[in-house]
Amino acid sequence: MNALADELRARADRLAHLAKTIRVKESRPGKAFFSAEGVSGREVSLSEVNLVRVFVHFEEELRRQSFVRSGSSKQKIVTKERARTVGVYARSGLWVALENLAAERGQKPSVIYRNLLRSGVHDLNKRLDKESSARVFGELTALLEGFDGAEKVQKMVRIDKDFYDQAIFIAKEFRKSMSEITSMCMAYGLSKVVTQQPVAES
Repeated sequence: MNALADELRARADRLAHLAKTIRVKESRPGKAFFSAEGVSGREVSLSEVNLVRVFVHFEEELRRQSFVRSGSSKQKIVTKERARTVGVYARSGLWVALENLAAERGQKPSVIYRNLLRSGVHDLNKRLDKESSARVFGELTALLEGFDGAEKVQKMVRIDKDFYDQAIFIAKEFRKSMSEITSMCMAYGLSKVVTQQPVAES
C-alpha cells in the first residue's frame, strides 16, 4: 500500500508540474505545438487535438526522466518490476516471422517481441495523433490478415510498463482488446524492420 501511495503522490506531482508549465502555440496552419518544462514538445493537428493524449505523453516522459535519474542499479530493479505480461492472439504466420527474425539476429524471440511492441506502440501513438483512426486501424488490420495461418495462436509477451500503459490507453479509447493492439503493434514494428528500419536491442 505504501508503494501505491508513493506512486500516486509522484503522479500527482507530475500532473501538477504539467498544469503549471504547459504551453500551446500555433506552429503552422492547422497545427499546434504543445510544450512543457522538462519534456520535449509535441506538434498536434488542431482538428484532432486530444488533450488527454498530450498529457499522457508528457507525463510518461517525466516519469522516464525521473526513472533514469534514480541511478543505474536501482533502474535495473525497477525495470524488472515494471514489465507487464500480455496474452497475444495472432495468426501462426506472424509468430513464425518473428521467430525467424530472432534467429537471424541471434536474439531470443522474447526480446524481439518486446522491442517490436515498444517501437510499434510508439509509432501507433504518433500516427493516431495525425491521422484518422479508421485509416490507421484499417491498415494494421490488413497487415495482420496478410499473415498465414487459419487459426490464431496465443503467446505471452512481456512489455515495458510505460508502453503497456500507452497500449491500454489506446485500447480503451478506440474500443480494441489489448490482444488486438499488441498484435497490431508487433506486426507494424515487423513491417518496418522488413523495410530496413532497425529495432534497437534491449
